[in-house]
Amino acid sequence: MTELWAHTLTWAEVDPPRHPFELDEDAARMLTGLVVPLLPSPEAADEHRRRSLDPVTEFLVAAGRGNRRS
Repeated sequence: MTELWAHTLTWAEVDPPRHPFELDEDAARMLTGLVVPLLPSPEAADEHRRRSLDPVTEFLVAAGRGNRRS
């Protein structure tokens, strides 16, 4: 489990002009693959609606730093 939480990052760490962020097609597909499973179906119970966003946060931070995982 990651210790990285998006809400704990400072503006200096995520400031778009300092840290430009663009995804190529492969990275966009990878991000989509991380996000889609987190979206609950309409029939899902409340417990399924609270899935962790850790993999998405880790991916976005790594991509922003230029260290995308393969």
